[in-house]
Amino acid sequence: MQQRGLLAFGKVSLMILEAQRPLMLEIQLKREPWIQGFRKKLYHCFVQTHFSILMNLQKYERGQLKDQPLWKQINKKFWWNEHILKSFIELELHAWILPIMQGYVQSEHCEIEDRVFDFIIISRRSRERPGLRYQRRGINEQGAVANYVETEQILSIKIDDSNHNVSFVQVRGSIPLFWSQSPYSLKPKPVLERSLDENAEAFSKHFDMLLNTYGHTNCVNLVESNGREAVIGAAYREALRNLGHKDIEYIEFDFHKECKGMKYENISKLVSILDKNFNSMGYFWQVGDNEVHCKQMGIFRTNCMDCLDRTNVVQSALARDVLNLQLLRLGISEFIDGGISHYEEFENIFNDVWANNGDSISREYAGTSALKGDFTRIGKRNLQGVFNDASNSLARLYQNTFKDFFRQATIDYFLGNHSLEVFQELQQKFEASQPGDAERWAKVRANAIDISSSIVIVDNEEKVNGWTFLSPSEPNTVRSKSYEEKVLLLTQKALYVCTFHYRLEKVIQFKRIGLGEIICIQKGEYILSTLYPSCVTPEDNYGFVIYYRASGESSRVNSGSMRNNNNTSNPSNKTNDTGTGPGTNTRTNSGINSSPMSFKSENEDKRFIAFKAFRSNLVGEATKFDGGAGETISNSLSNTIGMVRNTNKGTDEDKTAELVRERVTSKQVVNEVVDELAKACSDIGNAEDGFVVEKPIIGFAEANKNTGIMTKVGFKVKQAIYLFIIIKFCICIDYQSRGLWSVGNYFNMISIL
Repeated sequence: MQQRGLLAFGKVSLMILEAQRPLMLEIQLKREPWIQGFRKKLYHCFVQTHFSILMNLQKYERGQLKDQPLWKQINKKFWWNEHILKSFIELELHAWILPIMQGYVQSEHCEIEDRVFDFIIISRRSRERPGLRYQRRGINEQGAVANYVETEQILSIKIDDSNHNVSFVQVRGSIPLFWSQSPYSLKPKPVLERSLDENAEAFSKHFDMLLNTYGHTNCVNLVESNGREAVIGAAYREALRNLGHKDIEYIEFDFHKECKGMKYENISKLVSILDKNFNSMGYFWQVGDNEVHCKQMGIFRTNCMDCLDRTNVVQSALARDVLNLQLLRLGISEFIDGGISHYEEFENIFNDVWANNGDSISREYAGTSALKGDFTRIGKRNLQGVFNDASNSLARLYQNTFKDFFRQATIDYFLGNHSLEVFQELQQKFEASQPGDAERWAKVRANAIDISSSIVIVDNEEKVNGWTFLSPSEPNTVRSKSYEEKVLLLTQKALYVCTFHYRLEKVIQFKRIGLGEIICIQKGEYILSTLYPSCVTPEDNYGFVIYYRASGESSRVNSGSMRNNNNTSNPSNKTNDTGTGPGTNTRTNSGINSSPMSFKSENEDKRFIAFKAFRSNLVGEATKFDGGAGETISNSLSNTIGMVRNTNKGTDEDKTAELVRERVTSKQVVNEVVDELAKACSDIGNAEDGFVVEKPIIGFAEANKNTGIMTKVGFKVKQAIYLFIIIKFCICIDYQSRGLWSVGNYFNMISIL
């Protein structure tokens, strides 16, 4: 054996050794009793220093990449540390760029009938939708699915001075639809999400990737055909039927029904069903460096709900069937029926390797060893295995409920999918948004502006700009029990304030305020909560209030009552597009906060409406806690459409992508919007000196006074729980790695958060 690389982590040395033949991989670790805990905390990350383990044999042979630097000989889908190595990549420091893969690798030296060979398994977890069980389900907009793992089983033997390497590749991955499950239940029901068109687009991208990468795809679905899992299984079946691709085959096998009563031998029924698929698919067989006897012409894509326990049992059964054929063709085995079951010692190795593989993937995704591992390891279920499954299920519930939120945020930060802001978001909501959600919500808000414009703007007016802001639900107040996002539209003659329902994509109600009736605009700090640091900085918590004469307002409500109010004549029948008819508005000024500004003339009925800018990369509808500035936009678009001039030249999202390239504060957003509103009013002769007043709307002192004692106590309890989870996580690492973390690290992390 030749030592090819050495990496040191504190007191841990991780050595990757390579034999004379390139596939003889072995990982050796110093035999300290605490090393297993260290490996667990690394979640089985493997470093390659010579041979590429981040690409399967068939792709590696076809790519002819052996003369390239090591980091270019890989499938980037499985390269987990690319983000933290980007500076080395830019400088082309090839010797310092060591790709890390999360997954599992095990190599065993075996012997059958005096024939010595190596049996290897390599599982590669994708980084494209990374994360933990209930934090990452289903698919994303790019077609990547959660818990996507490529598992390659390799047999390497030397025959007549020639190296023979045979391999068989399978993949697993979450059902490729938008769906989720609650982490607060032992057996939560899956919930389908998004529109049919969104699902169809992502679904198609996923299978395009599989077909381009592996060829003919056999989808083996193991979820229940009845019960709580049936809804997601039926949606998967229907999506494949609608896709209608000739190179995709769908096989349904209700694992729980077929193997009820621990009759796991019934898995052989599935293997028999797939016999014809095996025959057409084949496997990869390479002799020496250049000669290829045959290639694998397709793939089995297996899934259950988690793609862990049932999936691992079935994948090991499929791998066993292929291995029996490979052993026959290599002349290692002489038994056509039974295969490796005739060789007890090797069968135990095979079972152990696949059980370890299942445990590793399960720990990486669910936090515990795999369920049903006793069947994979010894070929049958027993009472101890049932008890182990029960304890692991409870452990998973604890992990999912209390620990996975922080772990998920850490994974996203490590991969470069989020900035440090993700930890602030986690502290506020106990959950972190998913990569890609910011872009989607940017499009959702841009779409809300377009829909609102098409419905409410009258025929003789044209939209100049559009924004979304947070605003009190109640009229004529700056502080309310609830807040909602409003779509604000500007034309040459009027300002439209729309209440938009994002889920229904519908305007619920709107007001039209003539620009000539606007009295003045106040801008200033607008602090609604003092619980979080991001909620109190004036630069990042800014807003404006528009004061206007009541006579200049007309409104329409799209509701069952269909009651409308027109203080001025309806400028056009176009407003009837909301489906409303004539009537009276029941809103009054009774019981509301007084105006934050006073005026010399009190003879006229004056009204006002307040708007607060929210953080630029906000996911979901805004709340009063969503202060803070936008991050540097490298992974996400801006969600505050107010930063984008919404004219007729190009779409909102195009301008968002083009203009939002640096950190933008709420104050900057408000200043730009107020300047544009003032200019529009000036163009019609309604903006005199003092038209724009800069004065706090709600300052820190007033906001702090209005934050109740019970609210503060609840926040402190929540914060204590959050910090307890962080410190416990760090102490576990410190205890098991002996110095990898220090007490100083705890407080450094806490100060960052």
